[in-house]
Amino acid sequence: MLSDVVAGRDWFETGHFPRVTMCDLEVRQLGNIHRWSIQCVLMINLFNEKIYIFLWWWFLIVTLITIQNFIYWLVVSSIGYFRQTFLKRLLNGCHIDIQSREDEILFNRFANDFVGSDGVIVLRLLTRNAGELAGSCVVGALWNMSKDGLKGRSLSSYRTATSADENYSAYHD
Repeated sequence: MLSDVVAGRDWFETGHFPRVTMCDLEVRQLGNIHRWSIQCVLMINLFNEKIYIFLWWWFLIVTLITIQNFIYWLVVSSIGYFRQTFLKRLLNGCHIDIQSREDEILFNRFANDFVGSDGVIVLRLLTRNAGELAGSCVVGALWNMSKDGLKGRSLSSYRTATSADENYSAYHD
């Protein structure tokens, strides 16, 4: 239909929404039934054609925006840097600062192992629908609940990670 409009074809040449058609009528006149075939004008099809074109473009635009938003959510949810930035922003909203090296290592384990990408998706949905304050409170509560458990499990890995970081920084400096 759009190609017909762009090409300048007149409405009577296209068959998508015909405006003129043949109608069969039966008319009773003094006991007799007369059958007539007459030409009828369907004015509503003029509006239907325009509405159809509008809806087609609307659905195309909504589909493209949905695909773009889906790709954005995949990237933001799967890349660790974006996950950690999002969680740090929510922790800062709850007035929890990660300052020490030990807290940074615990936070990395918290973001990658405890919350993970699926937890970040749920937290993003919660933050979008309930607001930053609700998301900050939930992440703050999760951080406080998991911090002791992560400390107990990661004390030996903390020592290993700090020595590996020192070796890495000595090699690259």
